[in-house]
Amino acid sequence: MRVYQSINPANAELLQVYKYDTWTEINNKLENLKAQQTLYKKTPLQHRVEKVLHLSDKLFENKQKYATLITTEMGKPITQAIAEIEKTAWMCREMANHAKEFLAPKLISSQYIKSYSSYESLGVVLAIMPWNFPFWQAFRCAVPALLVGNTVMLKHAENVPQCALAIEQIVLEIWGEDYLVNSFINVEEHIDDVIEHEYIAMVSFTGSTAAGRKVAKLAGENLKKVVLELGGSDPFIVLEDIQSKEQIQWVAQNAVKGRMLNTGQSCVASKRFIVHQSIYDAFVEECLAEINKLKIGNPMDANTQIGPIAREDLRSSLHHLVKEAVLEQASIRTGCKPLEDIKGFFYQPGILENITPNALAYKEELFGPVMSMYAYASEDEAMILANATNYGLSASIWSKDHSHAESLLHKIHAGNVYINSISMSHPHLPFGGIKNSGYGKELGSLGLHEFCNIKTNCVHI
Repeated sequence: MRVYQSINPANAELLQVYKYDTWTEINNKLENLKAQQTLYKKTPLQHRVEKVLHLSDKLFENKQKYATLITTEMGKPITQAIAEIEKTAWMCREMANHAKEFLAPKLISSQYIKSYSSYESLGVVLAIMPWNFPFWQAFRCAVPALLVGNTVMLKHAENVPQCALAIEQIVLEIWGEDYLVNSFINVEEHIDDVIEHEYIAMVSFTGSTAAGRKVAKLAGENLKKVVLELGGSDPFIVLEDIQSKEQIQWVAQNAVKGRMLNTGQSCVASKRFIVHQSIYDAFVEECLAEINKLKIGNPMDANTQIGPIAREDLRSSLHHLVKEAVLEQASIRTGCKPLEDIKGFFYQPGILENITPNALAYKEELFGPVMSMYAYASEDEAMILANATNYGLSASIWSKDHSHAESLLHKIHAGNVYINSISMSHPHLPFGGIKNSGYGKELGSLGLHEFCNIKTNCVHI
């Protein structure tokens, strides 16, 4: 029997051992999910809305319980894990409250006496989800899918199996019906079989660009709709008009917050800090001061701000990119190294400077608590630096002059751009990237419609 392990990254201790699902077990789940979906899609939208509202309440009422699962399995500081559950509950409520509006038929003017678009279910959605936001990401897919009338096969990351099982159990308890959301864990070779399965109508994938390419290729070959939310190397651009000490300090505080949330393990985290040369030194000093305030340690401690990297191999990959950048003439201002004297997979937050275009870190995503610093002389140079990546998830621009900052938005190659705010997703706003950050949208009306058959209906004489 093949098994996999759930390991606490804060102390490297074994939590649980689970067996992989066999193909027979997976196939049975898919058959049951399909059978359930043919019934579930017929339930009134109001029924689905009420269930999602109940889900929101349950998540909020049990936030400590579910946050503890997150922290135990992937190391997120407990206060941030609680915030993840609260945000997930908020998203559930907002999506439910707007579902009737978003899914209402839309009249369209045409030569017919009546024409309109309607929004109908697709079938079984395969959700391949990551470990870094194990509840938020899974429900960000499952909630719109369920509201539309789909069922969900959840392939969660192997290092968060307890979270996956908890998500499945929550849905079962609220809906009172099995085979609305089911999870499975299996070896890599069976993922292709699941995507190709006749009962899978759509794939929603969040994860690495490399894995996303494989999912997109296979989904395309089988003519399955796919939404991809992949990596990011998001620029944080500080314009020249940020000059006073107070302004620089405020922007630096946001920079460190935007980079270090979830120990830097976020696709949408600010990663490349592009700062005008006149304030570069002052900005770096303020960031150093903020980094030195961060409390590193036991993620179950409410005062902890930096927990462990989720897996040992991920910490090794991060440090490999840092060391390679140094070999290519980059310099470390502070940190940027494994904390070997602490049990667990901890990495010291740091600042990397003078990164040359030859270094992988210049274009690749650094998935951890490392700030990459760049100085620029002109706004044209800043835009070139901002776009000097194969990713295009999000970006932020920091300026005293909102109008001027807004005039630069069209120059940024990204799916989401923020002015004077760190990048973050919001239930009302469509979220998604371009280039190697993927395609398709999550959240908002567009995110709900991704899980629909948008049907055109026409009535003639």
